[in-house]
Amino acid sequence: MSISVRRSDLRRVVVAIDPAATSSEDADDTGIITVARGPCQPSTCKLTVHCPGHGYVLADDTCHLGPIGWAQVAVEAFDTWQADRVVAEVNNGGDMVGVTIRTVRPGIPYATVYATRGKVVRAEPISALYEQGRVHHLGTFPELEAEQSTWTQDSPWSPNRVDALVWGLTYLGLVGAQGAAFLAAYKDEIAARTPVVSPVLAALPHLGAAEVESTLRPGCKHRFFTGVCVHCGGADPKTAALV
Repeated sequence: MSISVRRSDLRRVVVAIDPAATSSEDADDTGIITVARGPCQPSTCKLTVHCPGHGYVLADDTCHLGPIGWAQVAVEAFDTWQADRVVAEVNNGGDMVGVTIRTVRPGIPYATVYATRGKVVRAEPISALYEQGRVHHLGTFPELEAEQSTWTQDSPWSPNRVDALVWGLTYLGLVGAQGAAFLAAYKDEIAARTPVVSPVLAALPHLGAAEVESTLRPGCKHRFFTGVCVHCGGADPKTAALV
C-alpha cells in the first residue's frame, strides 16, 4: 500500500546510532538509522482514537567502521536529511561516543540514551507501532527488515540496525503517546457536549453579566447578585432601589 508524505510533513528527524564496542574484524556493525515523526496515514493506521503521529524510516547507513568512520557516516546522514538531532546509545562507549561525534562536527545537536532493559523489552513497544500501522519504510531496507524478521532473544548475534531503529522511534516520542492522544480526544468530546442543567438548578439565583448602563464604577466586572454588583457595590438601574 502506497503512502504520500513530503519532507515538509516530517515534524522531527533524528539520526539514531547503536555504536559497536570495538572496530575489530569480528566486531558488531554500528547501527545508524535515520527516522522521522510525521503525519498519520489513515489508510494504514489502526488507532480508533486520535492518532498522535506516525514514524518514518528514511535511511539505513549501518556500517562496519572505526569510531571516526561511523561518526562521519552519522554526520553525513544528519546533513542529508536535515535532521534535528543525533541520538546515540552510550552503554558501551560512554562519553567517548559524544566526543567522537563532536570531533567530526563540533556543536552538533546530540542526545544520549541508556539501555536499562533487555532488547526484547525495548523492542516490544516499537513492534506494537508496526502492528498499529504507524511505521512506514520510505524505501527498501532489506538488511534492516531481515533483522526485524529473524532476530530472537536466543539469537547469538546482535541486531544493530534494529537497536538503532528502536532508539530513534522511541526518542521521537511515538511510544506511549497513545494515552495522551486518548485523553485529548476525550476532552474534546466532553467540551463539545451541551451542558444539561436541571430545572431546579436553573431556578436558583446566579451571577449574570450586565449589558445596560448603570452606576457601576470604572473597571467594574459587571457581575450582579439580586441587582447589586459583587465587585464594586454599584447597582443595576433596574433594581437601583435595592442599593
